[in-house]
Amino acid sequence: MKTLLKFIIVGFLSLSSGIAFAYPLYYSGVVVPLNRMPEGPKPDLSLDLAYANFTLQTYDNNTPLPEWYNIDQRGEPTMVSFQLIMNVTNNSNQTAIIDTFSLCVGNRTIGVPSLFSIVNDTSTIDGAWLDGQWVNITWIPPQNKIPGHWREGVDIERSFEHGKLTSVFMSINGSWVDVTGRIRLLDKDTVMPMNDSVAMFDIIARGEINFYNPKNWEPSSQLPEYSVTNVNLNAGFNNHWLANQSRLIMLNGVLPISPISTPNLAELLKSNQTLVTITTGTEFENSIINGVHVNTHSLETVLDNFKLETISDVNHVYNKILTNNQMLLPDPFGVEVFIEPRS
Repeated sequence: MKTLLKFIIVGFLSLSSGIAFAYPLYYSGVVVPLNRMPEGPKPDLSLDLAYANFTLQTYDNNTPLPEWYNIDQRGEPTMVSFQLIMNVTNNSNQTAIIDTFSLCVGNRTIGVPSLFSIVNDTSTIDGAWLDGQWVNITWIPPQNKIPGHWREGVDIERSFEHGKLTSVFMSINGSWVDVTGRIRLLDKDTVMPMNDSVAMFDIIARGEINFYNPKNWEPSSQLPEYSVTNVNLNAGFNNHWLANQSRLIMLNGVLPISPISTPNLAELLKSNQTLVTITTGTEFENSIINGVHVNTHSLETVLDNFKLETISDVNHVYNKILTNNQMLLPDPFGVEVFIEPRS
């Protein structure tokens, strides 16, 4: 079959399938698939803070400081040693793999729409109504020796002010065109990214745990303001959670807290309510459904609150798992802990 005839047939089939194109989009040729991985089910995890311990230490010249802390700019810090233990449960009916945990403890949160007055987002969506017609393909101009072609999906740039959509630009014939007032997006595309997220303030401590295979990637050993624990999976740690399995996971750390950024650290630890956000990256061990590889990866975030008990002026504890005759025994990696009777 000759190429021209192929194009005519493809164009006819596309139009007869209900695909409509709005001026000035002129369809000619073959539409390249967007090749998005199909979305699949996501693991259902419970993330609960079970234990916390914070101890303040006065800084002296012998105290080692991380490279990112500039004492000349930030001042002599208060050192905070902390231990955070999460109860992590896989509520799904199949095995889930966890690749990272991120925790942040503070006394105050602000919603992302309030924190960022203006947010710009460029993304590719399935389609939109433009001038009353459904548009779901985009012309990609020739570049880097790749000829111009039509591609599934619509490229848009959205602007949000305090969480409200205010303007939309759309890629038309290779140029960005202001289509505000002309375009009607699907409901899911009118919501600002991270609209339901919160940012933590009055920070007490934060850190992350990364499980990694060095053949694939190696995480950074230091992040500013974070205590980082990296676990090489080749050493034998098991980051697979069986169906309905619960495990206690610990994050230890020592952080310098600047008196300039957090002058009231002692008061924060004595607050009636302390907040923690726990975020985890997870996916199912088996991502094949009916012979198709689907995306099961997700980031789950929970916001929890707890009240610390003041043991002394420098030590504050939260405990809902240990009795007086019990103790925590960490595994060789210093990540998973087990409750054992005191000897």
